[in-house]
Amino acid sequence: MPTLLEQMRAEMGLTARAGHRPAWRVEAADDNFTWVFDGERAVGLICRREDVFELRCHGPCGDCPPAVLPKHYHIVSYEGVRIIFTWRLGGRAGARLSSTLDTTVDGETVRIVCRQAFADGTCSRTTLRLRFDAAWDAYVVDAEAVLDARRVTTALEFCNVLPAGIGDSRPGRERYPLTCWSHPCGLRKMLKNPLWFCSVGAADYDGEKQVAQGGFLGFGPDPRMNPVVEIVHTDPACGAMTCDNLQDEHLMVRPAEGRHAAASGWCHLEACYRLFSVPTALAEEIARRATLMTPGAMLAWKFQYPPIPELPADLAGVELPGSPFRGAFDWSRPVPWDRPFNGRLWTASPDPRAAIHYDRTVGHGVPGSIRLRADGGELAFGPASGHTLHTEAGQRYRFSGWIRTRGQVTGWIAACDMLFRLGDGREFASPQVGPDSDWTRVAAEFVARGDDAPFADTILHARGVGEVWFSELAFDLV
Repeated sequence: MPTLLEQMRAEMGLTARAGHRPAWRVEAADDNFTWVFDGERAVGLICRREDVFELRCHGPCGDCPPAVLPKHYHIVSYEGVRIIFTWRLGGRAGARLSSTLDTTVDGETVRIVCRQAFADGTCSRTTLRLRFDAAWDAYVVDAEAVLDARRVTTALEFCNVLPAGIGDSRPGRERYPLTCWSHPCGLRKMLKNPLWFCSVGAADYDGEKQVAQGGFLGFGPDPRMNPVVEIVHTDPACGAMTCDNLQDEHLMVRPAEGRHAAASGWCHLEACYRLFSVPTALAEEIARRATLMTPGAMLAWKFQYPPIPELPADLAGVELPGSPFRGAFDWSRPVPWDRPFNGRLWTASPDPRAAIHYDRTVGHGVPGSIRLRADGGELAFGPASGHTLHTEAGQRYRFSGWIRTRGQVTGWIAACDMLFRLGDGREFASPQVGPDSDWTRVAAEFVARGDDAPFADTILHARGVGEVWFSELAFDLV
């Protein structure tokens, strides 16, 4: 029986070009990376240490990046769409005792098999088969993930999918405005808005983000590549959860029920899926037909950066400040729930009793600020959701704003560069303001280092006893 995507392809009259016979070969780049070539085209890249496979192009007729290993392999250097293809158990099965990965060429297919064993006896096997599909005129990865586990009481992730450029915040680099999937009740789509990433709906793998058997989850529309994960079969049923930072999708199977235990008492879970790229015209049609996801309220635990106990009982439509990737932060208006917001979300509590408070009544020039209350120590706060702030090598950036203090407290702002996460780079601090100071403008500047620190972050600081307000902040290219 045709899948939903195959039915849509037929309805639209999309036909493939002339056939193609791949000339597969596998070549180890070093002890971690392995290239998969079709002739001279570097179609796939395997990262053994991270259990990653990256499909680097749509098909034999599209552009394919050259086989050049980046200095650091992460979201900045992905070229196509990457998947983490092993079960993610989160320590539930104890330490991982062994992991093997074998890659072979078998005629017109490249076969990748990963086997893992864990301390409590749990074992998994994931098999990937890379081939050319003439009907799609595309490279396709057929995946089968099997897990035999001692005990399964929670949903488990069998695949993590992230397309290159979805979170690139540099001007002109952003891609993939929508995440789309086939819910059992019809096509759904999710806007690019960090409020939605943090919502009940985005984490509802058993409801709003459920993916129908024979359906798919994908990203687009995009002129170069529109990756989809097509669900052939999973047992238990599956759904997805959105990362509130990278916007990758965690594909999950529901918690196992009694029927998933074999006569031996071991739980058996399986997921079969396909990874490939659909034509742009089909991605556009999916976006046109899909209805918007119902995000629901914001999840309270998303305020964990840092913990904020004072929160409203109902977080539906909660009002929070946001910042664009470049330019002035307008905190006189909260991030909108009903349209895209391409920026970062600051999870300051709307409750004035909180140590970190979104103050809609105080600001420099116009009302709107974040107020930190320090109680003798140092308090630091930055954005908690939305895509990472990217920088361009050799460019100078300025983080600036206005600070007011009340009490025996000082406040300052800082820009940080980083390779992977906050704390692994340098911090560039502004002059400190306080104690008991009226509005004062401050700034911090740095020059981006490129590959060794391609990201930046913006942090607010308070130290002492008292309150500090931050208003009219901006992050600019100098």
